[in-house]
Parts: sequence; structure tokens; C-alpha cells
Amino acid sequence: MKNKMRCVCMFLLITPMLFGCASSTTIKSIPAGAKVLVADGRLLGVTPYAHWDRTLSDTDLNLVLSSKGFKTRMVTIKKDVLYIHRLFLPPVLGLPWMLGYEPEYTFDLEDQPNGEGSAEKGISGKDTIL
Repeated sequence: MKNKMRCVCMFLLITPMLFGCASSTTIKSIPAGAKVLVADGRLLGVTPYAHWDRTLSDTDLNLVLSSKGFKTRMVTIKKDVLYIHRLFLPPVLGLPWMLGYEPEYTFDLEDQPNGEGSAEKGISGKDTIL
């Protein structure tokens, strides 16, 4: 009986650590169809892009949005939204993952002036979402 109770307790303690830290968001652009890249250049997908990860609270994610005919835009999304349901986890398990992303981020892309190079050539600016 004691072994069974230990197994149940261990399961209840470990499960939130494995699944409680995932957070998701949707990244949209105006116009839709922009490439979403990590700042190091790896392609994640195309907007609207559903993103999820298991990073700890208060983490920044730097992304680049790029679309032909528009200026490339560097943006930062931050895991800083309080998830109330995670407050009910034991403090040691819940604290690192109590914060998550906004449900949705939408970014406007500026038109690329005629005669200038492709939107793929450089980063025109940086936005931080707080």
C-alpha cells in the first residue's frame, strides 16, 4: 500500500513538471503570409503561425517577419502573462511556468518603397511587446 501511494505521489509531482510549462501563441501579420524566422535565420513557418514552447517564464523570443514587397521587421514576444490556473500547482513546480505568452500577436508590415531592394535584405526596425 505504501509503495502504491508513493507511486501516486511521484506521478502527481512529476506530471506538472513535464506538461505545466508549455505555452502557446498565434503570430499574425498584416498582410498574412509573412515568413516567421528566429533571429538566427531559421524558418519557423508562415503567418498566421501557431507557436508553442516550453521555455521558462519571463523569456523573450526574438523573431523576424519577412514578406516580399514589405520591409523586414524584427519583433520580440515575451512570456509575461499570468496564467491563474498555474497558481494552484505546488510553488516549487508552478513558479517557473506561471507566466505565458499573450494568446495572439499581430504585427503590421510596412510597404517597401519602389526601387529599393527586396524585403529580405535587412532588418528595418525592432519592436518590443511588453
